[in-house]
Amino acid sequence: MATPSETECAVDPLATAVIDRLAVLGAETLDVLRAAASLGPEFTLADLTAALDRPAELLAPAVQAATAAGVLDLDPAGERLRFRRGLLRQALISGSNPRRSS
Repeated sequence: MATPSETECAVDPLATAVIDRLAVLGAETLDVLRAAASLGPEFTLADLTAALDRPAELLAPAVQAATAAGVLDLDPAGERLRFRRGLLRQALISGSNPRRSS
């Protein structure tokens, strides 16, 4: 039976594979996506700017890249962003644990 510290450090292969695929978007976009994942399945750009303490104009390129790549969708009203797949969000959350080994 694994000890809690071994379990906490275990690498989730699916999360690792998803993060590796998302890495092509660049480190900045990946950082923005990790922050977005912590906000929940849906969020606004204002939520994201508050979470990262950065102005919207600095986050816009990363959000646009994630949208173009099919990671995020903009709702029909153009007000809320959401992860296209829950698996993407979960992988970003799992891959963001600082106790995980890389």
